Amino acid sequence: VFSLVFSNLQHWFIDSNLAVKFPLLSIIRIPCELLIMPMFYLFVINYLFQTNSKKIFFLFMPFLIGTIGQIIITIYKNNYFEKINCLILIKKYSIVEQLFSFIFSSLIIILILKKVRNYEKENKEFNYAKVQVTTNWLKKILFIGLLVCLFWIIEIYFMTKIDGTSMFYPLWISISLIIYWLSYVGLFQSSIFTERKI
Repeated sequence: VFSLVFSNLQHWFIDSNLAVKFPLLSIIRIPCELLIMPMFYLFVINYLFQTNSKKIFFLFMPFLIGTIGQIIITIYKNNYFEKINCLILIKKYSIVEQLFSFIFSSLIIILILKKVRNYEKENKEFNYAKVQVTTNWLKKILFIGLLVCLFWIIEIYFMTKIDGTSMFYPLWISISLIIYWLSYVGLFQSSIFTERKI
């Protein structure tokens, strides 16, 4: 939820011109969209009582690489902002970053869906000794996430054709709705599980 909120907030700083009034806000953009799905993956494996420490480092590698890329772009922009080549390079980098984020997020959604299905197969039979977590709400969120990814790929296509941030509004609105739903359902399901366990 924090990653989703902070990702939207950074775009809002740019779109509302706050980044122009307060240059500190635009010094570096942290690619939080590369944190959303790894954090959700960690939540899911914790929720399903699974451990997968080997893949955790690789899940956060794109975020580290993206942050380094943003630092390089910021330095380059501050030194060569007036040059046309700089603006073209920044736009190309943004398109590549968005495309990679889309592919990366989609792959993690598929990986989480596989984890959920494996959990359901392993826990088909009712067992009094073990309280099983509900997974339907997780699958719904993941399928909604895949639909949002469809918005995303359409907007990446338009990003190659036109400038501006207004084309991203449907994506940001969708993400905002997911934030509220994820916050509510996540807390609600966790409390239900605790009550059932007691």
